[in-house]
Amino acid sequence: MKALAVIALMTLCSCWQPAATQYALLSSLFGLGRTLTGPPSGALADSLGWSWFFLLSIPAAVPGLILLHRFAPWTATTVFTVPADEVKPVRPGPPWPTRALWVRGALFGLAGTFTGVQGAALLTALKAYRETKVFAFWEALASTVQPASPAQAIDLLGASVFGVLVGVAVAATMAARGRRV
Repeated sequence: MKALAVIALMTLCSCWQPAATQYALLSSLFGLGRTLTGPPSGALADSLGWSWFFLLSIPAAVPGLILLHRFAPWTATTVFTVPADEVKPVRPGPPWPTRALWVRGALFGLAGTFTGVQGAALLTALKAYRETKVFAFWEALASTVQPASPAQAIDLLGASVFGVLVGVAVAATMAARGRRV
């Protein structure tokens, strides 16, 4: 599906000289969803069951299909060109102080860890709900924070790694963009 979407968007490109750059950018953009949703989808399917997982996946795909139709209609004959005098290069602002990068990276990393722990607890509670018909989120959260088994320890480790990745991504984005003046 990804390859077909990239081909559809590439056919709309008016000039073929930057085709390699456009292909690289579009490939990375289409790979982002697969990369971010791939790991939790197995746990979500295990927690909800396959039938509910697929029923929830269908509405999740609708916004992407609408955006694809909006920005790359199959009947498009319009050639998009931008005059050279309207192209403005993006210049990053002055660099952030190192301390600001560390502090914001750490704060967003903690928020990412907190979100990851809550997500793991929610999936555990949903899995238990399928078997017992009792939704016990707080018990699942307590068992995720204080693991009693290797599987729960892996959930906590995964949430911690997620938090570290969020913090590093925020700090790297800030460093790359610089401060806005």
